Amino acid sequence: AAACIAGLPLGLANADVPEVLDRVPASTPVVISIGNVNAFFSQAEAITGAMNQADAQAGVQMAKAMLSMPGINAEGSAAIAITSVEGMNEEGEEPPMVILMPVSDYAALVGNFGGTGEGLEMLNIEGNDVFVKDLGGGYAMVGPKQESLEAFDASEGNTEEHEAMLGDIGQRMAEESTILVIANMDHLREPMLAGWAEASQNMGQMMAMGGQDAEQAQASINMMDGFVQAFGRDAQRGLFGLSGGDYGFSFEIGASFKGGSELAGTFSQSGDAAKLMNKLPGGPYLFAYALDSSAPGIKAMISKMAEAGNQMNQVPGMNPVAFLNNARGMAQTIGLNPAGLMGGLFVNTTAVIDSPDANGLVEMFGEQIKATNGQVASGLSMTTTFADAPEQIGGVDAYKWSMQMLPDMNTPGAMQMQMMMPMLFGPSGGPNGYAAAADENTVVVTYSTSATLLEKAVGAAQNGGELAKNEMVMAQNERLHDEAFGYVYVDMGTILKAVLPTVAMFAGPVNVDIPENVTPLAMSMASSGGGVGIRTVVPTDLIELMKETGAAFQGMAGGMGGPGGGQEEAPPSF
Repeated sequence: AAACIAGLPLGLANADVPEVLDRVPASTPVVISIGNVNAFFSQAEAITGAMNQADAQAGVQMAKAMLSMPGINAEGSAAIAITSVEGMNEEGEEPPMVILMPVSDYAALVGNFGGTGEGLEMLNIEGNDVFVKDLGGGYAMVGPKQESLEAFDASEGNTEEHEAMLGDIGQRMAEESTILVIANMDHLREPMLAGWAEASQNMGQMMAMGGQDAEQAQASINMMDGFVQAFGRDAQRGLFGLSGGDYGFSFEIGASFKGGSELAGTFSQSGDAAKLMNKLPGGPYLFAYALDSSAPGIKAMISKMAEAGNQMNQVPGMNPVAFLNNARGMAQTIGLNPAGLMGGLFVNTTAVIDSPDANGLVEMFGEQIKATNGQVASGLSMTTTFADAPEQIGGVDAYKWSMQMLPDMNTPGAMQMQMMMPMLFGPSGGPNGYAAAADENTVVVTYSTSATLLEKAVGAAQNGGELAKNEMVMAQNERLHDEAFGYVYVDMGTILKAVLPTVAMFAGPVNVDIPENVTPLAMSMASSGGGVGIRTVVPTDLIELMKETGAAFQGMAGGMGGPGGGQEEAPPSF
């Protein structure tokens, strides 16, 4: 089968769904659909090159050279149909599959391998016996097992059912992905749920061995189980898409849900997280996100997750569900602290919350902070404050707040927790900052009592922030969903600049050259018509930086007595 796949023409879709799917029954357990030959190999070549996978790139280039063989339609679509998932997890077992490949001259194609071009026949391709048959209409059927081809119904007329099963999200993924994997949940539901039952049992045992509180551990497993069970009940298709190019590569995980099901309702509408991103201040950042919860289904899902999370780690006095129900979305950025990790990871954090009643939400925030004072949660004693009177900062009423969390020193890990607090929140030893209504619909919360930070945050919320105008962020935005309910950006360049000096204090210098600007890892989440897609874009320069960082750490290990030890390290480049 590997020989069949290696020579397949694969590529980008140029319609709602690849044309080849018209010849694949919608009931097929798993379909790997590919829209265009040359586009696939061009992108696969770029991805393997960006990943510096020389052997894989050579294989792609060899397969690409086969496109010039007479009879192959290099601009057509192709598909791999896995016709049964029974025994797929058994070692050495290859699932039965049928490959549909586009041809311009079937007789010429099989003639390259000594075939006659008549009926179902066996060919030897690079030492492997494969069976082939002309389907007409520009397609041929190929596979390693004769019985699989004989049983496969490649009749035309399946496009409409595929489109219905894929839904809005799946059709868009088919159009935008180089390769799309379509999993029919009618066939995969039972294996998935059986696998999760075993995994959750093992997870519970591991949590117990790790000393985690039994009630918290069970609540955590229950939350995950609820999602898995709902997915298994409601999903009709599981989806995975992949694309790439000189920029790097992107992959998307998605699903379409049965009409009228709970999850179809959850993901019936998307959102506009970009408007929230536009309210975040600029400057070097470690992590930033925006989540638009204005759509009823998304709001209900987030509230349900918050309720489950509160059951796992309940903090008396705090009611995250009530808070979220009075919000329509939130964006947050963890800015770089010039003092480094030892000065507090979250000190430069700013949150922006969209609400129909900003002043009311600030009041609720204050009431919950005050109600937490003197409470104990997960072994932490809470000492909290929220100012009765505001300060005038940046032209708005700003209320100072704080939350000290002191561990019970008789509990395991208390000393480590106490040491971690200053690293997370600075000398204060706990989260603190300001909460203010920037306008009637926008709340700003900072995690330090710096008036300058609050002024910058209020200005961004009122007039538009600089983060969304960051050149690297804008480059990634072009590859994300246009109408997303969520965006996430992780700036690994800034993270390494923050982390490596601390590493150097304890383990010695890390010899890696960090560019001034590194394209962030970016994600977006979009939903429509009862389906959801989560896309991740991995840029080439980030891949290169992480390879160099890994090599630098390996060099450190070598210098401490590992392979290559004894060599003097170059001074750090940061």
